[in-house]
Amino acid sequence: MATPRQDIVLSQLRALLAALEKYLPNTRFMFDSETYTSAQVIAQVRAVLASAQHVSDARGTLADAIRDDRAMQRKNKAFLDGLRGTIIRMYSNNLTTLSEFALKPVGKRPPPTGEELILRVTKSAATRKKRRTMGKRQKAAIKGEVTGVVITPVTGKGKKG
Repeated sequence: MATPRQDIVLSQLRALLAALEKYLPNTRFMFDSETYTSAQVIAQVRAVLASAQHVSDARGTLADAIRDDRAMQRKNKAFLDGLRGTIIRMYSNNLTTLSEFALKPVGKRPPPTGEELILRVTKSAATRKKRRTMGKRQKAAIKGEVTGVVITPVTGKGKKG
């Protein structure tokens, strides 16, 4: 079962507090084998409302902080990538120093094995077949056929304007 949204909880608590203060200002309540005065009940509801309001405010602040952080990360991505690349080039032969920057040297990709090459070619052929992709010569070999078209020759001179 889903929990109610925070704004619904807050509005319900505010309504409960307002109704308690309006309709039951001098009442004794008995539940959970305890007796409570109106002042005690109202104080407890106010405490719960304050806690819920605090959570709501904190969520709003957190959402704003996350949004601002994401914008900052997007804005500075190119700068940080450039900085990291420069540091990697500066210390490419010193792994200890690179590790202190939490960076790894860029290594060359190992050549593909025979099995990887066969898999790559097979997968490419299957993709071309499924997408019906053709090369230049295959396309040139395709000729359209026209049937059911009657061509009427024009004989005679047309009017000149």
